[in-house]
Amino acid sequence: MPTCLIFGVNGFVGGTVLVSLHKHYPAFTFKAIVRSDSAIDALKSSGIPVEPIKGSHTDVELVTKHVKEADVVVTCADSDNKEFVGALLTGLKAHFDEGKGVAKLLHTSGVAIYGDGRFDGKTDPNGKVWTDDEEDTKLLQPSMIHGALDTALIKAQQDGYLQAFIFNPTLIHGAGTGPGKKASVAFRMFVGDAIAKKKAIYIGDGSNQTAAVHVADLAELYVSAFGKLTSDSPNELSSNPYERYIIVNSEDLPCLEMVKGLAKALHKKGKIEESEPVLAQKEDLSGVTAMLVGMDCKVKTGRAYTLGWKPHHPTLLETLEEDVDLALKEL
Repeated sequence: MPTCLIFGVNGFVGGTVLVSLHKHYPAFTFKAIVRSDSAIDALKSSGIPVEPIKGSHTDVELVTKHVKEADVVVTCADSDNKEFVGALLTGLKAHFDEGKGVAKLLHTSGVAIYGDGRFDGKTDPNGKVWTDDEEDTKLLQPSMIHGALDTALIKAQQDGYLQAFIFNPTLIHGAGTGPGKKASVAFRMFVGDAIAKKKAIYIGDGSNQTAAVHVADLAELYVSAFGKLTSDSPNELSSNPYERYIIVNSEDLPCLEMVKGLAKALHKKGKIEESEPVLAQKEDLSGVTAMLVGMDCKVKTGRAYTLGWKPHHPTLLETLEEDVDLALKEL
């Protein structure tokens, strides 16, 4: 049976993607590198037939070995860790060099790569709207967030030893369906920060754009891309890697609307003192909160639709209370 190695299966995105891929491609044997016995137990109790491999994503030798052996690799884990990035690239190249054919990869990046660095909580009406057209993708640099690996993966495809889809999802929301985390990392940190501050905050005028996608819609796109990547038809994939660098977004809204929803939900549960968001200063921001309430995310989805993608799950504001509930359970 062909094998698929997935990184991040106990996480929010990786677990949801695993469930979706297994449902649609049961002929594949799925494997996953996981850190702990408890994570292995969670996989086993989920009922999903996945082979756990105990180890760390930073174990260069282990990652290289299993990436090299897999027919398809799916990454839904930290793409900025230098050890993991190095081992992933080495394993993909070794797969090709040892006569196993062109390596195949579905990789999760993120729209933080398009950040303008302002983080001032305001939208710029004249600001650049990033697309996944080739002209824009060619502007990406290794120095950008996620840029080191993304540009290396594009070059690997140009060098002929890799075929990959690289996905840049926006803020991911909704309930995960995998064996591990049900809430996104972003929401867990966002909610945790609000509770620590005893208020939901915004900066500027809150007009900066928040872009979002439901995790189930994202997983459906992975299913479509997986089919293209593993098809026996030589015409399924273009030789141009820029055509497989994909922004994944289904809605846009002012950041202040999201923060209002967060404040209302957390106040209702007695977790913060104010039911309305509180204006803060840029200096009050840190971590994920700085990115979520500071960045003006101007992106436009294009290539996802060529894969037949039709997002249809609830919007961010429709799932926000559930997102908060899930995050509270996992803090």
